Amino acid sequence: MPAVTSRFLKTGTGYGRTVGMRFFSTDELGKVDPAPVLAGPLALRNRLSTKREAGEKMGSKRKEANSFEAELANLWGEEFYRVLGKVRVGLAGAGGLGSNCAAYLVRTGFRRLRVVDFDRVSPANLNRQFYFQEQVGMEKVHALRENLLRINPSLELEPVVARVGRENFRRLFADCDILVEAFDDPGEKQALTRLFFDLRVECSRPYLLVAASGVAGWGASDAIRCRKVLDCFYLVGDEKTAVGKEHPPLAPRVNVAAAKQADLVLDFVYSNRHLWEKANPERRWEEGG
Repeated sequence: MPAVTSRFLKTGTGYGRTVGMRFFSTDELGKVDPAPVLAGPLALRNRLSTKREAGEKMGSKRKEANSFEAELANLWGEEFYRVLGKVRVGLAGAGGLGSNCAAYLVRTGFRRLRVVDFDRVSPANLNRQFYFQEQVGMEKVHALRENLLRINPSLELEPVVARVGRENFRRLFADCDILVEAFDDPGEKQALTRLFFDLRVECSRPYLLVAASGVAGWGASDAIRCRKVLDCFYLVGDEKTAVGKEHPPLAPRVNVAAAKQADLVLDFVYSNRHLWEKANPERRWEEGG
């Protein structure tokens, strides 16, 4: 009778459990192919290693987000940074103005955005809008959310695929503190401005509308200015250079206007921070409500 060793090998495979076990004689051990027998433990080790790596990546992302927000809190001070976290900014349009303005707002410290647009990313957008080649064909609001989360993973962004009109304007923007108009079409710009003032008759919000007019072409970027129309209404642009064959929409002037829109939003919030110092930041809006 061959000698029996106390060594043993697992037989069969399984995740996190032993399917079978038997003892082998010393003679049998030399004939056993360890590959299939060790498949279970090796697979388990590989899966655990993959899970550990995924956990480390998640932890790294959380750490990066905390670092980003910690730097902003250090820059602004804890008190005003908390105010920025309470302000809800609505953006009507996610094209050249809207996508870039949103990026500037997020980098500044705003965390609560609602972006409304019905369009998809096209190759023609890439010369001035905050999108990338691999996002062509995506709905703009979802592509933008993806990009902004890379800046601040703790961002609270509500992407809404819709065309803004009288029938849904109140539902989309009545609970926003600030509204940024970022349409391409002059007629849509005027219609949104009227809707804003109609809503202001019913309630005090949004507190501010920042619109744009005349941002096409190149050169003379100093002509893109901020004009105070009313305490609650500012207009950015040269107010004359519309998009056309001789004045195409290009990144430099579009971004100047988008940056000025974001700067007006920031300045308004800083000057009127008392409006949010005791405000409840909980969400009050539900799509379809």
